[in-house]
This record gives sequence, C-alpha cells and structure tokens, in this order.
Amino acid sequence: MMEERIKMQCVFCKSDQFELPRENYQPSHGEMIRCANCGRLNDYTSVVRIAEGRAIEMAKAEAERIIKERFKPWKV
Repeated sequence: MMEERIKMQCVFCKSDQFELPRENYQPSHGEMIRCANCGRLNDYTSVVRIAEGRAIEMAKAEAERIIKERFKPWKV
C-alpha cells in the first residue's frame, strides 16, 4: 500500500508554508492562517478541504492503477 503525505497549500500562491505562532500549533476550523510566502490570510477549513480533495483524487488514481494492473492478464 502506498503512503503519501498531502501538504496543505495557500489558496492564492500554492505555497505550503504558513506562519504559525509556535511549532506543532494546530489551528481550529474557521481560523485564519497567514501564508509565509505571499502573506495572505487563508481560512484553515478551506485549506483542509482542498487538501482532502487532492487526497481523494490521488487515492482514486492509485486504486484505478492497481485495478488495471491486477486485471491486465484477463484483457476483458
């Protein structure tokens, strides 16, 4: 099974670097977090939802690849 980390990205510049008050800080849903690259504020909930969507798309693509690989010998 493939393991992949999905980084959250700024909705404006796609940077994965955010200014947080301390290391290991976990923002709350609805909180605004500042992009360390462009300085714009991002809604944490939106950033998480976008990352979740990317993760789902990656999982679908991987599942499709595995299914095609497993059924290739039968050439239906």
